[in-house]
Amino acid sequence: MVHMQQQTAQPPPPSALATAIGGPRGMVDNALPPLVFVLAFARFGLRPAVVTALAVAGVLLMVRAVRREPLRYAANGFAGVAISALFALWLGRAEGFFLPGIIVNAVYAAVFVGSIVVRKPLVGVVLGALRPGSRVGPVDGRMARVHMWATAGWAGVFATRAVVQGALYLAGRPGWLAASKIALGWPLTLIALGLTTAAVRRASPVDSRAPAGEPAVPLSPDRP
Repeated sequence: MVHMQQQTAQPPPPSALATAIGGPRGMVDNALPPLVFVLAFARFGLRPAVVTALAVAGVLLMVRAVRREPLRYAANGFAGVAISALFALWLGRAEGFFLPGIIVNAVYAAVFVGSIVVRKPLVGVVLGALRPGSRVGPVDGRMARVHMWATAGWAGVFATRAVVQGALYLAGRPGWLAASKIALGWPLTLIALGLTTAAVRRASPVDSRAPAGEPAVPLSPDRP
């Protein structure tokens, strides 16, 4: 009889997961340009606000380059601000600056839900990608359920952002859009990240949480 082996790799620590999505500096890269855009729009109008947001994103990118820090998140942030600026100018409305983010969150929500439907929850995929050198067998039923519920939770995070910001977009409230982007951004992400990490650690087999240097022993019904 073939027994299903439980996951033997230790779950990535919260710091690794936080780093994977940008870390504290990513919070600044994500929150500052939209905030500056709204403040500049309120005082100077749409075009100066677009230029100001792009300038801020560019400065953040240059600061990272000068400090020889990884440029991936700042570069992605700059690209996102540039796309948002194009939408704002194309639509001729300040709310257009936030439309790409609303679309992205809606797509993420749909993709996460879709991964549950096909029984390949993205949380499990991401955790596996963060530990590419680990020996991981098929997960047991408990861990599979954790991956499923955690993926549903992340889908809820993205859906909440899309629905709330979509309503504010339709209402024409750029100031509230900026506030909601910040409030529903990193705070919500950190809460979801903490809950995901705690749930995965709790569902991990005891052997996978062995102290560093001690090999993790696969668990099966044949061995205690």
